[in-house]
Amino acid sequence: FGWVLFEASCVLVFIGEALFKITTYGMRHYLFGPAGFWNAMDAIVTFLSILDVGVSIWSLASGPMTESKLAGLGRVIVMLRTSRVVRIVRLAKLLHAPLLRDLA
Repeated sequence: FGWVLFEASCVLVFIGEALFKITTYGMRHYLFGPAGFWNAMDAIVTFLSILDVGVSIWSLASGPMTESKLAGLGRVIVMLRTSRVVRIVRLAKLLHAPLLRDLA
């Protein structure tokens, strides 16, 4: 249960970041501006993370499951979790930040 709570907290931070950028820059600049590709990637990863946390909470709340339901749920969770590898790409975005280039 603790891990799901931690994941949900991280997802809330990512949602807050996306909403902050959208309200600050506007939707058009968020998706089609200079960092549009990275912002779209962040939005996709955040959406998949929301699904992942939702499935985790649903599996905790539904109680005992049959073996076939558990197998299907396991496949969905594995698919969502492997898609989270895309978050590593966010580190590459950080390396292109102008502030870090100025510090070098």
